[in-house]
Amino acid sequence: MDIHLPEHIVAELGHVEPSDRKHRLRVRDGSLVVDVIDLDETGFSVASDAAPLRGAVAVLDGSRHIADCLIVAAEGEGRIMRYEYKRWTQVSPKAPLDYVREENAPIALLR
Repeated sequence: MDIHLPEHIVAELGHVEPSDRKHRLRVRDGSLVVDVIDLDETGFSVASDAAPLRGAVAVLDGSRHIADCLIVAAEGEGRIMRYEYKRWTQVSPKAPLDYVREENAPIALLR
């Protein structure tokens, strides 16, 4: 299917198609939530009209918190702001264990 949009709408979208994103990625800095346009191993890009981000931010997939990262650099290019990060920490759905869990360990003990 071919979809044609007026040029002024394409310019407002910043030439970023929502179908280009595999997930609905966002970055949260306190109460500020910004949509991510591009994400790779060194950083991410957002629309430059968003408020500037600083320090530690949370990366969200929809409403699910997937990672924390520390922003160390930013550069603007047209309507895109590129942030690079020094640290990327994956968020685990389970709390870390203080010991090695054996494969055949019982789930619970009954008295």
